[in-house]
Amino acid sequence: MDAAIAEFPDVDFAVTWRPYELAPSSGRGSQPTKREAYLRKHAGNQVAMETSFQRLAAAGREVGINFEFDGRTSATFEAHRLAEWCLQVHGPAAQDRLVEAQFSMYIEKGLPPNSIDAQVQAAERAGLSGTDARRVPERS
Repeated sequence: MDAAIAEFPDVDFAVTWRPYELAPSSGRGSQPTKREAYLRKHAGNQVAMETSFQRLAAAGREVGINFEFDGRTSATFEAHRLAEWCLQVHGPAAQDRLVEAQFSMYIEKGLPPNSIDAQVQAAERAGLSGTDARRVPERS
């Protein structure tokens, strides 16, 4: 995103993060592997799934993203709740750092978005208090 914004130096951008529920049917405890989830998405077609992975990996390499396809996926409610808390308490710049770290934890590290530990790690990578981040689910 930063690279795209940098291409337009005369334009002021305001980023607004909106929730998108990655796997709404998987509850807090459900964490299928990414391969299981993507295989279902591709109607059991292993070749289509692997082709998709190859395209994503190639596109990611061009912009410095190292996609990981063997981790777990999950519902994203906890990640959205933490991002909203961050915006309210720390502002949009901190939320940008947090969301980028959340993406990295899932996309590059394979950690499921509903994992509180993964969300705490993302918060700490974004310069936020892990202790405060861990308390967010308790407040809701």
